[in-house]
Amino acid sequence: MRVSIYVEFTVWGEHCYPEATREDIKRKHLHFFLFRIEFPEYGDREVEWLDFKEKVVKRLAEDFKRKDKYYFGMLSCEHIAIEVAKIVSEFVYDRPVTITVSEYDKMCGAIVEFNEFEMRRYHEPTQISIAM
Repeated sequence: MRVSIYVEFTVWGEHCYPEATREDIKRKHLHFFLFRIEFPEYGDREVEWLDFKEKVVKRLAEDFKRKDKYYFGMLSCEHIAIEVAKIVSEFVYDRPVTITVSEYDKMCGAIVEFNEFEMRRYHEPTQISIAM
């Protein structure tokens, strides 16, 4: 038997995509973004869902929230999912994770699947060595 858990939350935010073919997408525009983070659970309630969700939402706010909304700049839903994966890796990095970021009001978005190797890579600090 395989068990996965997920958490969902929404935020009010804006983004733009200057390379888009549609003018309304090129400019900053607002959405209710729906986030869904799903991953396998390896033990009974080994990850407390509510604690995990609170930690991720707090970190996302620290990185992107300004006053009353979130500012994602020129990040697409796919790229927002990558940023969320970096945050998730602070808490869960030893398993695959699927992150969905939807423009809830437009009923479209992106699903990005990260394997265990990718999650570990986001978790580990980059090692920079300078030859002298």
